[in-house]
Amino acid sequence: MIGYYEQAQPLFQLARAYDREGATLNLLGDFYQQIGYLDKSLERLNQAITAYKKVKYPFLQATYDLLGFVNMKKSRYQEALKYGLLAEKTAKDLKDTSLLLCTIYVRIGCTYFVINKDEQSENYFKKGLKIAEKYKDIPSIRIAMQSLVEILQKKHQAAEALTLLKKSIQKYPSSDNEDKIMSYSIYVLLYTDLRNYTVAEHYADSLLKTNVLSLQSPTTVYALNALTEYFTQSRQYVRAREITPVFKRMAIKCSMKRKEYQAYLMSFKADSAMKDYLSAINNYRQYFFLKDSLYDLAKTGQLEELKIKYETEQKEKSIASLERNSVLQRESLKRANTIRNSTIAGSLILLTLVILLYKSYRVNKQNSQAIHKKNLALNQLVTEKEWLLKEIHHRVKNNLQIVMGLLQRQSAYINSEEALAAIQISENRMHSIALIHQKLYQSENLHLICMPEYIHEMINYLKDSSGLGSRIFFDEQVDEIYLDVAQAVPLGLILNEAITNAIKYAYPPDENGIIKIALLSQDDGYNQLIISDNGPGLPAGFNINKVDSLGINLMRGLSKQIGGSFEIMWKPGCRISVCFKTEIYKRDLNNA
Repeated sequence: MIGYYEQAQPLFQLARAYDREGATLNLLGDFYQQIGYLDKSLERLNQAITAYKKVKYPFLQATYDLLGFVNMKKSRYQEALKYGLLAEKTAKDLKDTSLLLCTIYVRIGCTYFVINKDEQSENYFKKGLKIAEKYKDIPSIRIAMQSLVEILQKKHQAAEALTLLKKSIQKYPSSDNEDKIMSYSIYVLLYTDLRNYTVAEHYADSLLKTNVLSLQSPTTVYALNALTEYFTQSRQYVRAREITPVFKRMAIKCSMKRKEYQAYLMSFKADSAMKDYLSAINNYRQYFFLKDSLYDLAKTGQLEELKIKYETEQKEKSIASLERNSVLQRESLKRANTIRNSTIAGSLILLTLVILLYKSYRVNKQNSQAIHKKNLALNQLVTEKEWLLKEIHHRVKNNLQIVMGLLQRQSAYINSEEALAAIQISENRMHSIALIHQKLYQSENLHLICMPEYIHEMINYLKDSSGLGSRIFFDEQVDEIYLDVAQAVPLGLILNEAITNAIKYAYPPDENGIIKIALLSQDDGYNQLIISDNGPGLPAGFNINKVDSLGINLMRGLSKQIGGSFEIMWKPGCRISVCFKTEIYKRDLNNA
């Protein structure tokens, strides 16, 4: 959890000025919860609240927040939610926008998460992330981001969660060992949900190589949860049964009820698969009991939340009613003073206005008829223009496909392997251009290409035409970028050359590999295209400036055409980077 002591230090210092006894009790409460003496922690924190209120110390949000956190550890979720919401209300009343507010939001989100209130939980995690990003506090950012990812994974939005996690790790890197373990654990869960067991196995092996079992912390529980989920889903039931007992013990030790009933569920699945039905039934009973108890707590927490909201709304309505009555009284006095003086003048003005309005109505009616006719003519012209543009793109696409068909027919009469390869490369290049015109023809927008869709379809075409099967895995990371045709065509040709070269030269025919394709928007307004592989790279002594290769010269020339820079790095693997700036970037399609 986010560092509570450091964030609450300014409040502790202010509290000592009011009452040293209260500040001491508060610190003792925090100390006891850190070493696991939760009952003593609650006793000291309640004493601190009493001492603070006696001296009318108003800044109680840190103490309320800690009370909520300790109650959540003790699985008293009704009390945890009550004090968490009270901490939020106190902070808002005092206009406290410090980093402590991030801790309050995240802990409320965790309470909602445990009692299966996913919508409220996601909302509070997002608010906590916003505060953490405001202060650029990396540990707080990663905690909130990882919580959001877990919410998305729970809602079966694994692909969206994976994209969010990758962006988070790239934007906020961390060398902390527990952060690394949490990232591995989430990767295992997400790739297991996506049924990509090959990649999930890679991260599971990386997780087992860490010292995760020696931590004896909530991080260990998350890691064991990920491993049991992976082993169960991939039908490695023996390994699942080896880990689930440790998972149960650690979940109980860390007072993580949700993880505890998940451990019993995993045990039930593994025992059922291994035909140990007696153990499976016992585990399912424990799972059902724990889950049902959490459901009851969810209902209780919801009632408490509604009660607090109701009391707050009643106070706000009372204040608003008093303000409305005051406004009505002032307006009544003004009307009494003005009615007497304005009756005669109002009658004359009304008559004048009626005459003017009638004349205005006649003029506006004539003008609206003229405007309507012009609008009809303009709409007809726009429709004809769009139809012509679509027809142009359609014919260009058809012509390119005719040329591709001719090349395919010609290849049937050629015996030279080099000539056949050259024809195949030419077909791929023309397909990259034809695909752009096809996207424009099919799209409602006739100016811009959606690069994520275009790159995905192009990769699938190259993969199918090369007959790779599942030997090479393509890792796509493409931001929501839209480019016009003048920029999309050169970029498509660069992608075609780079991916084709990686498929042909990066790996031997019997070797697996990963090709990564990324198109990312930078903060400075530039876009960066990266194609990389994990192969052996280019040979020693390779000099890019002395290479006379059509593919490399073509990529270099096309990079200059879009005003970008071209760079090749080959240790380790091969990495091609093109950085360019566009005039149309995240353009509003409705106004395009």
